[in-house]
Amino acid sequence: MDPYKTLVESAGATFIAVKDGCVFFRDGEGPTLSLYSFACTPENIRLCLKNAREPVVGFEPLLPTEK
Repeated sequence: MDPYKTLVESAGATFIAVKDGCVFFRDGEGPTLSLYSFACTPENIRLCLKNAREPVVGFEPLLPTEK
């Protein structure tokens, strides 16, 4: 068994492949995510999954105020 597959599955993701120094995985039917192999740890994989699940929150632009 590929050691990266074990890492990815231990973090709760589905392993896809290792190609050109990157580990590819996904969360269920979500988008395909990747990490460089040297950064592939369970914690980093969980952070990638969390980032993909949570929507980006927009902020209003900051405007100068009068003094």
